[in-house]
Parts: sequence; structure tokens; C-alpha cells
Amino acid sequence: MATASILARSAKETGEGVPLYLVVRHQGSRAMMSLSLRVQPTHWNAEKKEVRRSHPDFSQLNELLRTRLSEARREINRRRAEDGDLSPVAIKRALQDEEEPERGFVAYCRDKVREYRRRGQANTAAAYRTAVRHLEEFLEAEHATADVPITSVDGAIISEMKTWLTEEKGNKPNTIHKKLGSLHTLWNRARKEGHIEKGAPDPWDAVTLRKEQSNKEKLTTDEIRRLEDLQLSGRKKDVQQWFLFMFYAGGMRVSDICLLRRKHLRQDEDGRWRCRYRMKKTRQSAGVLLVDEAISILEDYDFQEKDPDQRVFPILDGYDLSTEEKQKKAIGARTSLMNKYLKEMAAAAGIDKTVTTHIARHSLAAYLYEELGYDIYTIRDILGHANVRITQTYLDGFDYSTSDEAMEQVSLRQDN
Repeated sequence: MATASILARSAKETGEGVPLYLVVRHQGSRAMMSLSLRVQPTHWNAEKKEVRRSHPDFSQLNELLRTRLSEARREINRRRAEDGDLSPVAIKRALQDEEEPERGFVAYCRDKVREYRRRGQANTAAAYRTAVRHLEEFLEAEHATADVPITSVDGAIISEMKTWLTEEKGNKPNTIHKKLGSLHTLWNRARKEGHIEKGAPDPWDAVTLRKEQSNKEKLTTDEIRRLEDLQLSGRKKDVQQWFLFMFYAGGMRVSDICLLRRKHLRQDEDGRWRCRYRMKKTRQSAGVLLVDEAISILEDYDFQEKDPDQRVFPILDGYDLSTEEKQKKAIGARTSLMNKYLKEMAAAAGIDKTVTTHIARHSLAAYLYEELGYDIYTIRDILGHANVRITQTYLDGFDYSTSDEAMEQVSLRQDN
């Protein structure tokens, strides 16, 4: 049954207040129409869906809201009596002025990117922002426009963009899959919110998107030892230590070692040190036994003397980390520098591979699986993957006792 109501969207609150929308719902779909009104939250009665008497113009505003609701309900009743189209999008269009332009897909996507940023989901926002930027570039280059109506997005446009990403941007299949997949997610959100009629064909069904098996670089135990044996000083010494810690501490990601705090390092009842933290990328909990090599690195940074909330490694010292976005930029900048030094260190160690911070994670997974023979489920627990399929991709291209046994054998010096 189609219904109409008033909604105050607190997620879009500004200094001028929260915006008011007319919302039409029917069979799980909805469409929202801005009423071009804002009120301060203190002046809005969420239960009665009306402006409180504390607002100086409450009477006029509530009359306007009642008028718009009555118009919507009359339109719904008319369509029901005539057995007409009751989809929220159709009703919304009937209520809008004919001159009002249809919402553009790029504009809609940019709004969603800003929404993710406000929620603190910086990584998701960054991934979607890149996809949206390339969509806009594609439209300008191939269609001489910066945007198209949401309902104009069809299989031909998606297919053209796929070709453009390949030929003009030089993107590989996995990169194209990610970008078009991000746009698909946003398109589905638009459909769920009623900007696209229910039952409309999915443009992505007309396009074949394939992912290729990626060949992940990894270091052998001999190569890890050669990096470890380099005699370095200053910042390069730090980068060497940080990289080795990522390997010896359960394949830790660079974002997690950057943010690792003293409180994440604890001794168990047997006096063994463990690292327990929540991974920044996935928000999954991770926890591993720390082997002697990892503890030795921690001791070089006097970790036991630090306060619980103090970062263990000085990787982000001096950076403004006051927001999620600034934190992401700081980690990105430090990762780039670390990768630059790792490239030089690999050359000095005679390693003809592209060594980056993330290769420590791949190398640990390969070592546990190929050389120590541990099963994929134990490796999943150590890496902190939510799904064993993710672990399988590492190996293709917590029972505590089992994972402890595995981590104890990560000590590469034990057989010397």
C-alpha cells in the first residue's frame, strides 16, 4: 500500500537545521522529495512529524507540510482508483514541477560519497570517489556532459565506460571490476531509495566483468633473512624493523602497525606476549602470539615504558590525525615512504622483486602454508580474515593452540 509521510533527515543536518522531505513508500521502495525547508532539531517533533510551537513560524510551516501531504495522498488515491502506477518514483514525478530536472547519477553518487565521509568510512568514500571521478571524466570525454539522469544509465553506457577504462586509462580487469562494481553499488542504492522504478532492468546485467587471478608477490624465508641481515641506520633502520615486525606479528597491515598502541600488547597467564587489536581495514578483531623476533623489535622502541594509549612506533609522529580522512592521508604518505625505502633495501639485499609493506602479509601466509604446512583455517585466524575465501586468494596468486603453534614456528632463527 502506497503511503506518504514527512521525514526530517538528521544525517544531512547543517547549521541551518535538518532538511524536511516528503517520503512516498510502496512495496519496499521509496522516493524522497525535498520540501526546501529546514528546522533546528529542537523545533521538530519526530513523533508527530510536525514543527513544535517553539518555532516562531510553526503554524505556517505545519500548514505547508499538511498541504504537501494532502497533495501526495490525493495523488496516491487517484492512482489507486484508476489502477494507475503506484511506484514512489512515478508519484514523486507527478508531485514535482515539470521544469524540475531529474536527479543526475554523478550528483547522486557524490552525495553518497560525502555521506560515507561524514560517517567516518574514509576508505569506502575514497574508493567510491575514484569511481565517480572516472565516471565524470568518461561522460565528458565521450558524451560531452558531466552528468546524466539516473534513469538514463543503461547497459550501453556501462559497456562504453568499460572500454574507455581499458583503452584510455589503461586499467586492468580487476581495477575495472572494482570501479564499475562501486558504481553498481551506488546505482542499487538509488534504486532502493526510489530514484529508479522498481523492476527496472539492471544495466550491469548487460556487461561481463571478469576478475583475473592476481599473482601476489611474496618473499622466501631466505629473502626475509637477507633483508633482516642488512646493516642500516636512521630512518631506513626503522623501516626495516617495521617491515619485519609486520611479518613476525601475524602479517599485520601497515595501517595497523601505524596505529598500534601499547594497550594492544599484553602478557597472558603464562607470561607470553600477545598482540590483540581491531584491524582498521575490516574492523575485525585480530590476535596473535608474538615470537621472539617481534618482541625484540618492540624492545628497541621501549614499548613497556609507554602509556596504554601511546602508539608503539613513531610512524605517524608529527601528523594531524584529528579526522579519519587526515589519518588516512598520513598513513598513505608514510606507506609511500616506507615502500620507497623497501625498494632500495631489496636491491641492496639482491632481491629482484617489488617489495612493499603488504608483501610481509603475503609472505607470512605463504610461509605458514607452503613451508610449515598449516591448514587454511589456521592461517585465516592468524591473518584475521573474516572469510576463508579471502585467505584462499592469498594462497592461490582461533583454536588458540593451533595458531600459537604456527606462530611459534615463524621464528626463522630457530633452526640455526
